[in-house]
Amino acid sequence: MTIVQKFEVAGTGYNVNTLKVTSNIGDFNSASTFDAVVKNPNNKYDDVLTIGKEVIIYADKDTDPPTTKIFTGLIESAIRKGVEQDSILTIKGRDYSKLLMDVIVEPEIYTDQEVSVTVKDLMTKYISDLTVVNVAVTTVTLERISFNNISVYDAIKKLAEKANFYFYVDTDKDLHFSEKESNPSGLTLDNTNVINSTFSETSREIYNNVWVYGDRILSGWTNSFTGDGVGSVFTLDYKPHNTKNFVDDVLQKGGIFEMMALAPTPGIHYLVNYDEQQIIYVETDTENNIPANGADILINYDRSTPIIKYGVNRESERIYGKKDKVIVDLNIKDPREAKQIVLQTLEEYSSSRIQGTVNIKGIVSTIAGNTIKINLPESSINNQTYQILSVSYNFNSATIQNEKVVSITVSKKLLDLTDTLKDMLIQLKQLQAQNQTSDDVISRLETDQIDQKFRVKEWKVIKSEVENSFILGGAVNGILGSPQVAANGSQLELGSSSFTSVIVTSGTEASGGATWPTAWGTWGQLPEYT
Repeated sequence: MTIVQKFEVAGTGYNVNTLKVTSNIGDFNSASTFDAVVKNPNNKYDDVLTIGKEVIIYADKDTDPPTTKIFTGLIESAIRKGVEQDSILTIKGRDYSKLLMDVIVEPEIYTDQEVSVTVKDLMTKYISDLTVVNVAVTTVTLERISFNNISVYDAIKKLAEKANFYFYVDTDKDLHFSEKESNPSGLTLDNTNVINSTFSETSREIYNNVWVYGDRILSGWTNSFTGDGVGSVFTLDYKPHNTKNFVDDVLQKGGIFEMMALAPTPGIHYLVNYDEQQIIYVETDTENNIPANGADILINYDRSTPIIKYGVNRESERIYGKKDKVIVDLNIKDPREAKQIVLQTLEEYSSSRIQGTVNIKGIVSTIAGNTIKINLPESSINNQTYQILSVSYNFNSATIQNEKVVSITVSKKLLDLTDTLKDMLIQLKQLQAQNQTSDDVISRLETDQIDQKFRVKEWKVIKSEVENSFILGGAVNGILGSPQVAANGSQLELGSSSFTSVIVTSGTEASGGATWPTAWGTWGQLPEYT
């Protein structure tokens, strides 16, 4: 008995010296990679096994050719070593989650929407090559969530965190978005198929006191006073923004302290001293704006307050001691979003983490994110269900013959340097995008020579007739002396031109008398983006 694998690129099979396929899950997401070494005599495959080609890998036991897909993805890199007959080609790539990682979500805000609806909307807008058949409905409706120029992958991960879901792209190029630990693999690991196993537990990544800091926001505040006819300076509780000042229900006109002329400007009733939190009523030779004795003074203004939420798991604190975590994300513009992050973090990190690695005899077809049952009494594990964190397939002559191809890691993931670096990269992207909003107007210049689709809210098209203009390299108008393109039947001359420009914007009618291309539909209505 032996393990059989097939390595296929763009529909053609190739023999490989070694092949490794790894399916990994983070806390809320899963992705697969491959690494293959192919003999490449005289650089035979340099122009065949190239970046961007689709790779499908099959594996079965005692079935030749194998029919079970364990990987579908794209080549991302090709490394050539050696010369002539000793040349080898190492190719690497990722599954189709690569598409999610490579595309950026423009500033978007979603309100009062169930999570899976948002996931599907993002996929429809940005990823046209993947289906969403297995995006499951959640029980979570988010009051507000925003995305500022992060990848589609990170945006869906953010949604998965809110719903306690995880996601991956399967071998049929369909996005799965499912509740964590809800998809059983149907496999049981025990003494009949386990070669060896190692399990470890740690309290290193426990957090039971969590602070979340978001951006600062403006919120309304009011201070009221009673005039005494003498005092002109009134101190507020906070530094004021957008001040509205009423004296006996009459709206006053204000200015900025130390930014007005040396002498008070006529018609200005008060000045705002922002740094000192003061409202200063002014008096001139002709005007006395100091509130009279007994006057009702009402000052409405906005104060700048930070979004801060804090949560604690007392039971975890009693067992493990106090473990603090501070999350700073200036993209958080709503206190409700900060609260959701606190609750999610406490749920995920308040208990110790267990992780095990099991080496299996034979071949199994499963992916990270599914659950698996393990029954190893000698390791004090009796029919317990774990989530699969990673599945690693190592194909070479030795492992294939000995049926020692598969290694599975289960339970909660212990964070490593790669996770830390990725979090730092995400935080950097968030910092760079923190001042961008969905209301920003983006100007773009895009050129192409084929049909193209654009996601825009408004558009303007300028259509110009070529007529008898000379176009360098043009099939017709690039031929000097050709009478067939001249408007008056004469020969086309270099530099002659007669353009009729027509400008059309979204929602308007044509102008200029030119004919709108039939394929574009009616004037002002470009084909809908899908």
